[in-house]
Amino acid sequence: MKKVFFVILAAIAVIIAGSSAFAEKKTPAKKVIVYYFHGTFRCPTCTNTEKYSREAIETNFKKALAFGKVEFKIVNSLLPTIYCFLLTPFSPN
Repeated sequence: MKKVFFVILAAIAVIIAGSSAFAEKKTPAKKVIVYYFHGTFRCPTCTNTEKYSREAIETNFKKALAFGKVEFKIVNSLLPTIYCFLLTPFSPN
């Protein structure tokens, strides 16, 4: 019984040590782009959603917007240009 206890205790210690000691250091993103996708026809709800999204970003991320760290883009998801989002591989860096 003591042997099982020590094995479990050792496993927990390895998990805890591994999660903090060998954690990968992540660099912050250079720029965050916030996309608002909409269709060609825009009802009042769609228009308000865009308005409130823009307002939230401009209010809460003023400094980041000023320094170019955050960008807000509006994209019509029904136009052929949307395919660039589907064909471009995502890269977090």
